[in-house]
Amino acid sequence: DPALFEGATWALVEGRLTDCEARGLCEELAKLCGARTLWVGAEEHDEAVALISHLPLVAAAALVLAAERSGSELVWRLASSGFRDTTRVAASPPGMSADLLLTNADALSRARELFSGELERLATAAREQDADALSELLARASARRRALYGGKD
Repeated sequence: DPALFEGATWALVEGRLTDCEARGLCEELAKLCGARTLWVGAEEHDEAVALISHLPLVAAAALVLAAERSGSELVWRLASSGFRDTTRVAASPPGMSADLLLTNADALSRARELFSGELERLATAAREQDADALSELLARASARRRALYGGKD
């Protein structure tokens, strides 16, 4: 796809041996591909991608595995677009996915703790029939998602 990187952000991590020429080449390559560059530190990068890339992979895989573990054939018969969209990344190549998760295991663990806390807040509000708290959490999530992607899926 010639437009694959059009408008994308390339996170570039400067190593201790990175010189001005290497920085310039990276920025020029990104520009030629239609991407924007963002120079970030390695740790900052790892924490961010753990939340927006690795955790979604783990969550998608866990959702598929939980549905499988339920032993119910009905879940597969009822699974529709929401399940498909939510679990898309679970179909990623297992070897590559495992390498990503192993390489960034510490940051993934911290991301999982944040995620678990939010799952607990949502489940608690539902269990306690706290419609106001549940609506507030869902509204915040909806607003943030819309601000990030607009009407695009």
